[in-house]
Amino acid sequence: MALQHDEKKDDLEIVAGRFVLDTTVKQQKLFINLRDKISKKLFKSSFTSSQLQAGGFNEGQASKLETIGQFIQSAQSEEDGLKLNITIPKEGPGYGGGGIQGVISTARGYAQVVIIKEDKYFGNVKYTLQLDEVARDKSDINTDSIDDIKEDINYMREQIVTLTADLSLARQHQMPKGSVIRWFGAKRNVPKFWQIYHEDDNKGDDTDDEANANKDIFTYKSDFDENGIIYAIGSLYGVNEWRNPSETGLVEIRTGSRMGRVSKPKHYIINRE
Repeated sequence: MALQHDEKKDDLEIVAGRFVLDTTVKQQKLFINLRDKISKKLFKSSFTSSQLQAGGFNEGQASKLETIGQFIQSAQSEEDGLKLNITIPKEGPGYGGGGIQGVISTARGYAQVVIIKEDKYFGNVKYTLQLDEVARDKSDINTDSIDDIKEDINYMREQIVTLTADLSLARQHQMPKGSVIRWFGAKRNVPKFWQIYHEDDNKGDDTDDEANANKDIFTYKSDFDENGIIYAIGSLYGVNEWRNPSETGLVEIRTGSRMGRVSKPKHYIINRE
């Protein structure tokens, strides 16, 4: 089985989040299954160590089949500087994988799985594996669709439970409007979105420019502007270049036990891309 394929210029690169990817090791081979949740196409292939070397892994890496399986799973989750790109040929004359919306294939095609390891110093490293499409009958596809719907329903139930618990906790700790907090830390560390009150404010002194400078209001103007509280936290209030605060630990994002079946990692919720 060929591991690589010369891509046509108009082949489709698809978001990896819409796929379910499984890896197993049996009989000294790495088995990879890839299922497209949208088109319901199924792709499968097995790889020996020598075939993995042809896909870009070195001899030492190719002998560790379990590790490569974990490596591919991490790429799908975008962990440890890894990314997963999946390319399939377009349907139509001259392409494999024909059939209405790719649901049932009359001429089987392939999916090209590319694992990218980012390296800003020496350039990205790519490993390319090709999976062959497997023909599916309607009953198999219908069973698959029902399982996906059940999975989505369970996910939504988990989200409802989580959000209800978060709302209950937030109400317990909600401060009344107009509450005053006494700050004992350094003045430079006071969050900029807090309104600062000085004791001499009630003396009618309107010349305290520093106090006025600390009275910031976050006003939305447009998507991805630099006026929001998330941008302020991510840039340490303009001191540093912006970084996603959920990745630096300044903001916590809570979800159910799993994200949606076509979702990217949860830190993308407040990303600026």
